Amino acid sequence: LSVGEKYRANIALSLRQRRRSLEQPVVLDEWTSELDRDLARIVCIAVGKRMHKEWQQAEEDEEEDIEMLPIWKARRKSRGVSSRGVSTQFGSDVNGSAKPSGSHDDLEPVTSPVLKFLQGCIVRPGNPRRLAWDLIGLSLIAYDLVVIPLQAFDPPQPESMSAMSMFATIYWTVDIPSSFFVGFNSEGTVEMRFKEIARMYMKTWMPFDVTVIVIDWALTVLTLLNSTEVASGVGYMRFGKTVKFLRLLRLLRLLKASGLVSELLDRIQSEWFLIMAGISKLLIFILLINHFIACLWYGIGTLNEETERSWIRSNLSADDSFVFRYFTALHWSMTQFTPASMEVAPENAYERIFTVLVITFAMVTFSSFVSTITNAMTQLRNLNAEKSDQMMQLRRYCLENHVSSSLIGRISTTVQQSMGKSKRRVHEEDVLVLQLLPWNLKAELQEEVYTPRLCAHPFFANFSAVFKILMRKIYQNTIQEVSMNIGHELFTTGEPSDTMYFVVCGIFSYKEEAGLQIPYFLAERQWFCEPVFWITWKHTGQMLATTHCELIALNSAKAQDVFMQSGDCQEVKRYARYWVRYMRKNPDHLTDVWAEIELLQELGHKAFFETDEEIEGPKSENGALEESEMDWSGPEAGLFNMLPSGKSAKAPPAARSRRPSISGALAMGLW
Repeated sequence: LSVGEKYRANIALSLRQRRRSLEQPVVLDEWTSELDRDLARIVCIAVGKRMHKEWQQAEEDEEEDIEMLPIWKARRKSRGVSSRGVSTQFGSDVNGSAKPSGSHDDLEPVTSPVLKFLQGCIVRPGNPRRLAWDLIGLSLIAYDLVVIPLQAFDPPQPESMSAMSMFATIYWTVDIPSSFFVGFNSEGTVEMRFKEIARMYMKTWMPFDVTVIVIDWALTVLTLLNSTEVASGVGYMRFGKTVKFLRLLRLLRLLKASGLVSELLDRIQSEWFLIMAGISKLLIFILLINHFIACLWYGIGTLNEETERSWIRSNLSADDSFVFRYFTALHWSMTQFTPASMEVAPENAYERIFTVLVITFAMVTFSSFVSTITNAMTQLRNLNAEKSDQMMQLRRYCLENHVSSSLIGRISTTVQQSMGKSKRRVHEEDVLVLQLLPWNLKAELQEEVYTPRLCAHPFFANFSAVFKILMRKIYQNTIQEVSMNIGHELFTTGEPSDTMYFVVCGIFSYKEEAGLQIPYFLAERQWFCEPVFWITWKHTGQMLATTHCELIALNSAKAQDVFMQSGDCQEVKRYARYWVRYMRKNPDHLTDVWAEIELLQELGHKAFFETDEEIEGPKSENGALEESEMDWSGPEAGLFNMLPSGKSAKAPPAARSRRPSISGALAMGLW
């Protein structure tokens, strides 16, 4: 035989031996000591075929144990049209690269540099800086409501009041142009286009704001003229009354106060605080009404004070201070709203008519005030009605059974703490008015509620980043909120499952086999039962609620329908294959509660942001691994060190795939 024929015969004989590893290298005679490059190439290809066959057989054996769902087995032939660029009815693509559907922000192309600059200055209505600006305006309105009516008493005018008046004028002047850069809510969306904001402002509040600010500047100019010698020389003797009248016109800004207060109240989340804010608003309203009536009452008393009898001449003296005169008038005003009396009484026809009008107004206002306060207190009582009834039953039980007072105190404290922790959260289906919202506004609400929970899982975080609109469909179509009381069982060992769970609050206890292992505890921002998405799954343990718990249940079948809408769905399929392959190699990790966050982040990143066609590596036409994938290294690579000039069969770096190479140790072990 020739040297080549002897070599091929020895290789064929060695390949027919079914050994798991090469503990002893193939022995060749002295006639085959010098191998050329072509024969070495034959060795690599032959071993590659054998290794691929063994590897494929090993995967088939493992698939019998962990079977991936058929929906994820379809292999991609070509990417085709990317699903990441599919446009939606809301003006954004599937991956959410456009503006959120809840706002009209830059939907029209802006070509003018000026408009582009102005567009960049627009802020949303709930912006913290805008909220602080509005709070300053609300404080200035409250200041005017208190100070301007007091001018009826001719109080002293310190320099601070003049400075405050100038500050208010400057503030409201700046507020007019700044109002062009604040978005507004329109039919469930936030309008952020400069042209639309300007059009809306000019049709609504701008004429009113301009009118009042002109009055402010006229008042400022008249005040400066009245304080100079020129004014008295020119003969402006009636400047004082004109200034008072213009100051009263500044109270027109009270019309804007109601809108600002409503915006602030909308930001209150607690029902208790909302009720208390309503009660406080009523009290402030009654005090302001009495403040206005007191100032009017004093002003009427000064109309004909020198020629006619008045309550001021009968009850006050010139030496009385401003504070005494004001609170005397306020006292009289408050007695008209309540069944109380005082020594002040009307002394002329004008005062008598005013008194009758005030009493008539007070009867209607005060009765409505009392009714509203009563309803608010009833609401507060109803918030804790069930808790109060239970505590009353507990005290009655302890009293009838002669329980000691110290034990009653400890029991009451413990029960109150437990009742506070076990209060059921309000679910979306409990709020019927949410059905009235348009789809896009409801989708934004669901996105804010569910994203912090679901996107704690790396897969959903990546899916949301790539397919934002489809993630909203996940929120809308696949989610159910679940409440679990203390001690209730969510599932037990062996039950088939199609639902993944995310913990919103509370603590769960999980045991794989009762009594054999220490329980595993899950709390907020954790999840379990991920396998239901990728394989046919039965629970491997028992899950109990150790406290009152709230869950988000995600139905896998409905979620898979949404996943399949992402074009060719290759990102999700790749993640499924990566996940199943890892579990085949680590079957001890396959439980309801396994969650290795760093590994899941790596799998999610590879599946969604790397463009590999297949994770197994490229194949040749006959099914064997390409020669360029052979990365022979390790202790068993001695057989291939006989190549001429110390060259190996490894392909040059430029010819390699981006996929992980196969080590010599793994290849020989499979052989």
